[in-house]
Amino acid sequence: GLMDATVDSGTQTIVNVFNGISLLFVLVALIVFALVPQMRRHPVDLFFWIQLSNLALLITIFVSDINTTLSLQSPLCKFDIILNMFFGVASLSWTILIDVNMYLGLRNPFRDTSQLKFFYHLYSWIVSLIASLVFLGYILVDDGTNKTCWDQTYLSKSDWIIVVILALYISVAAYISIYSLMLFKSHKSNLSLTLRGTIFAAVIAILWIAPLIHHFSNLVIDKINSDNRKYLTIVDSVVSSFNIIAISLFYISYHPSVNNMCLMVCCCMKENYHNYLLPYTYLHQQSNSLRGMFIVTLVKGWIP
Repeated sequence: GLMDATVDSGTQTIVNVFNGISLLFVLVALIVFALVPQMRRHPVDLFFWIQLSNLALLITIFVSDINTTLSLQSPLCKFDIILNMFFGVASLSWTILIDVNMYLGLRNPFRDTSQLKFFYHLYSWIVSLIASLVFLGYILVDDGTNKTCWDQTYLSKSDWIIVVILALYISVAAYISIYSLMLFKSHKSNLSLTLRGTIFAAVIAILWIAPLIHHFSNLVIDKINSDNRKYLTIVDSVVSSFNIIAISLFYISYHPSVNNMCLMVCCCMKENYHNYLLPYTYLHQQSNSLRGMFIVTLVKGWIP
């Protein structure tokens, strides 16, 4: 999220620590993307754009920690603020697009969603650009008199942009989570895919609630004392870090070795697990135990 120059140095230190942890997870995910060919295939490759946006966002946040003493009208201040907004919205947009891509896969397992990549890029970058331009408008109409970079007294005026985007995306993620959970319980779709869709969408929807509350509270900042604002800033930072970490771990879960382990868990959770191991149905017929089927699957290295 956007920085807040009105918080004390102790709060800012806590925020920086969690941002540093987030940065480590983003770098690990990007290294995995570069080294493992399977992680660059659709739809897993969509996570790259989230991590790229998160990396740029975290860099702007670290730079902004230096820029807080600059004047609001400083070109460097404006550039940093606009980039922060652009990549922040881009990260949110790519996250919800992955949710939507999973949803489309659940609705029609035979649909090739790789053909939608162009529209995914079009949507995410245009929405980010529009949000940044609107935000730039608030900066340009402010004379910046006696105001430093990241002064919350003017930043709060544009928080409605993030509030609207978060509210919309949380609603979409919640719907997809419920839809995936219903499919999971009905046993009418691929267990691994529905479980992934349910967990990912639910985690994202829940973690985005804290930033939504924080930015909404900024809209009524005059009614919130400094202590409450400090706590909201810390909670927002911690939850946002958990969000980045969760996305990184979810991406890494698609690694072939980790994916096989996920498959084993899915098999344990479903009584008629052999329906999801069709390539080895004949082995299942010869197997007298669930443990035997697990060993066969691990040896074969089948990935759903």
